[in-house]
Amino acid sequence: MERETSQMPPGRWMAAGAGPMTLANKLTLVRFLCIPILVIALLRQREIDPEFRAPWIWTAFFAFVAAGVTDFLDGYLARKRGEVSRLGAFLDPLADKALSITTALLLALDPTGGFVHIPSWFLGLLLVREAIVVCGSIVLHLMGGLYAPRPHWTGKAASGLTMAVLAWILAFRSGTTLSNLAPVLIWIDAGLIVVSGFRYLWMGLMYLQALDEGRGELDRESDASVPASGFRPEGKVEE
Repeated sequence: MERETSQMPPGRWMAAGAGPMTLANKLTLVRFLCIPILVIALLRQREIDPEFRAPWIWTAFFAFVAAGVTDFLDGYLARKRGEVSRLGAFLDPLADKALSITTALLLALDPTGGFVHIPSWFLGLLLVREAIVVCGSIVLHLMGGLYAPRPHWTGKAASGLTMAVLAWILAFRSGTTLSNLAPVLIWIDAGLIVVSGFRYLWMGLMYLQALDEGRGELDRESDASVPASGFRPEGKVEE
């Protein structure tokens, strides 16, 4: 879950009241460590007979749930303890994306047929949304601004439902009664992903426009500070 930040002017970061290795950041690192456990378990269950797959599938499920718990706790503790840091603001969404995309890819490409099928269009939608967020942030940073938008309910709902869908698919095998709810959740999540993706794109464009207007205002103020005689305030003649 994205930690609470706000849009900051170029060259500034959100408040950081503690060193980089806060308790919240340590929990984020635990989430990273859960990912290889999940990957190993999901790959291992492909290689063995169906009757012996359950322990590996449940291992993957509990690793995923543990990662989800740290996702909630790190953001809560960072705000509660006043430990929102630059490192945490970078690692937290990175861990979220690594967890959700890795799990979705492994489930979508699973050859055993034991999991509810994740449509390729949903996987593509998820990847496109994350690409918009990541690439957009990089572009804005390179253009001189730090884009740290305040999390919106659409983004939170999309991320939360994606995690819920993946956990549901891990918990309830294909063909069971409860597994039939997964396709419905996928469609709802897809709608939220589209809305949140467009909102991220729109907010990025608005932020880019604000950067351009800010530069233009600075240029106008700089020009206004030079007298008509061609001399700068410090007395140097303009070339």
